[in-house]
Amino acid sequence: MAVALWWVAGGATLATFLAGRAAADSLVGVPALAQPAIAEHADWATFTLAGVVVIAVARSAIAAGRRWRRPAIAAHAGLIAISLLILASLAWTADRGGALVYRHALAVDVPPCPSCPEPPKDPPPDGEPSLEIQGPTAIWVPDNAAIVAAGGQPWPNSGAATLVSGEQTLVLPGTVGDVQLNVWLDVSGFEGEARLLHNVDIDGSGGGGFTLTTGGRAALVRGTDEVFASGTFAPNNLLVLSVSSAAGHFKGMVDGKTVVHGHGPALDRGHVGIRLVGEGRVGVQRVERIDLTGGH
Repeated sequence: MAVALWWVAGGATLATFLAGRAAADSLVGVPALAQPAIAEHADWATFTLAGVVVIAVARSAIAAGRRWRRPAIAAHAGLIAISLLILASLAWTADRGGALVYRHALAVDVPPCPSCPEPPKDPPPDGEPSLEIQGPTAIWVPDNAAIVAAGGQPWPNSGAATLVSGEQTLVLPGTVGDVQLNVWLDVSGFEGEARLLHNVDIDGSGGGGFTLTTGGRAALVRGTDEVFASGTFAPNNLLVLSVSSAAGHFKGMVDGKTVVHGHGPALDRGHVGIRLVGEGRVGVQRVERIDLTGGH
């Protein structure tokens, strides 16, 4: 009976783990600062699942061994000790899941706060793109005059647009560790590939990125072109693209919905930016860099 219950627990834990991951990836408009907390919750859930499976296998082995000899008391004591650790891990996993709702309001409709004061804004350094700092978020709205002076095309409303013929790379000043990058793009006159860069060097090398083509293909990459997760999305002319790097969890999002989710070693501090490869006119309306360090 004990062995059977452990396997039932293993099946229930696996089902819960898969349902939780699917639910997290299906959410639209996840707050950037919740990404590290989602990653921590997923890591503890993975540890809990692995522990339950190990206990179930060990109990099955002991039950099978009873046909030949009596199991040692030390083996039972060790399994009981490990079971208590797994129970503590389960409790902490549940606590981290609760924090997603009660601390980060994940999947909760929160009304706007009309009376909340605006955070202070720090002036940008001379000679650098005008980054508006709001707490952990740095915002860049491209300036039409600067883009036109550099040979680009004016954006009709806010932001700016540029003609791409081949490859263009823009890297913003300032380095971060765990980060989410949000970019508002108009690709109605563009054919090619857009890549959101994160944790890269000042020249745009190294780090990682979220690559999308105007045909609807998406991929998470390391370095130059090492693809470690891929997917598809519904192409559109006006896109809000996001890439999140939090504690070894990487997500690529289109209009707030996760389309690619991968895992790998956490990346060193670096810059964020945009790389365009193709032909045509690309409008960049707004860029947000959100520092996720300490976002638990």
